[in-house]
Amino acid sequence: MNASGPGYERSPEEVRNKWRDFASVTRRRAAARKREAKKTGGGINSVPPLTAEEEKVLAILGPEALEGIP
Repeated sequence: MNASGPGYERSPEEVRNKWRDFASVTRRRAAARKREAKKTGGGINSVPPLTAEEEKVLAILGPEALEGIP
């Protein structure tokens, strides 16, 4: 990470924490969108769509991140 460009250098622990926190927030937002979509009555989903970065994180984590292990 530190070799990718100039700026603040993070320790390995800081990088792990950043990933864990971002993945956790992404899972929560994706679960909220899914929960909102399953509500009765239809209509527009009130939870904002996921960003491109959040979509990439979910692709890395796989479907088990939201649905659990079958």
